Amino acid sequence: MLYGRVIELTVGGKQFKNGIGLDGLTIFFDVPFDDDKEPNVGTIKVYNMAESTIAAIKKNQAIILNAGYQSDIGSLLLGFVEKVQTTWQGVDKITEITAVDGAEKWYSQIVKKTYTPGTTGKAMLTDLVKQTGLEIGSFVLPADRPYRGGKVFNTKLRNAIAEVAKDCGAKAHVTRGKVFIRPKNEGQTIGFVIDKDHGLVSSPTPIEKDIGKGEKKTLVQGWKVVTLLNHRITTDAILQIKSKTANGMFRVEAGRHDGNSFLTEMEVYPV
Repeated sequence: MLYGRVIELTVGGKQFKNGIGLDGLTIFFDVPFDDDKEPNVGTIKVYNMAESTIAAIKKNQAIILNAGYQSDIGSLLLGFVEKVQTTWQGVDKITEITAVDGAEKWYSQIVKKTYTPGTTGKAMLTDLVKQTGLEIGSFVLPADRPYRGGKVFNTKLRNAIAEVAKDCGAKAHVTRGKVFIRPKNEGQTIGFVIDKDHGLVSSPTPIEKDIGKGEKKTLVQGWKVVTLLNHRITTDAILQIKSKTANGMFRVEAGRHDGNSFLTEMEVYPV
């Protein structure tokens, strides 16, 4: 461990850790997260791995990245390897792994299927999500729309899932290897307070976004928040913030875990 920081990387049938010693490696990472249908793609850099170890890391292999402080560690990414590239920087050999959250099927599989008239959105989503091979993290639809004329798909699997979810008033995304389908502004309360004594690095700064269209468009204020790296913080986490600027309960919409600074950045909006 370096200053209490722990990083664990599992890929290619082996587990690697940061730190000092024969088994210790220098590992950096950048793991973004958000609530749209596009896969979250992270990068992990490992310094001075053995050639045989690098050769064992292949495209589409499962990959897990855990990080935290001392005994409090947790998963930041569960997915598969998209690309492996090794370069030299001075005397250091740097292997960069591009990793995609979720499963390869969510990332690239094409679905060609016709659903009969009267099939409901819930029935379609149940079938489509099953094809991803991923575990369901949440499946909540504000409305279960019946498709009276049926539905024909010839598109990427994730696009089909997102389209039906939207028709039913929900969003769809993959986070840490699970599929989440739920109303846009809903999430999961994690029972965590962020303040100056619990990870908050500086006062949150205001941000804004437009929601809705046309006459229904409204401006919503949120906050950009930076904390010490915290594996509990991810898409749709609902948490409490106490600070000089932002106070109350907020939903995390997007962010990133930075393994260089060991900080978590997030964009949050009130719930």
